[in-house]
Amino acid sequence: MTKNLLNHDNEQLESKLAVSAYAFITIVEQSMDGILIVNSNKKIIYANHAAIALFRQITPNILGRSLTTFVDHPIDLVSQEKNI
Repeated sequence: MTKNLLNHDNEQLESKLAVSAYAFITIVEQSMDGILIVNSNKKIIYANHAAIALFRQITPNILGRSLTTFVDHPIDLVSQEKNI
């Protein structure tokens, strides 16, 4: 009985996570603003369509490139993450 309840709870959580992820992706991809996600090494790991269109003028592929390629003085993202 307990195992069935746990499975049901997990299924509900997975469903909510999927809905949340879909909403996030939809919002980010439909944004007219360029949105980048960078890792702790300041490498670009995600760019929405607007960001790709913006930076395509500089280089055809921005994924995996350093943020410093495009911004002279990028914000210190690692220290900002620790302050959250």
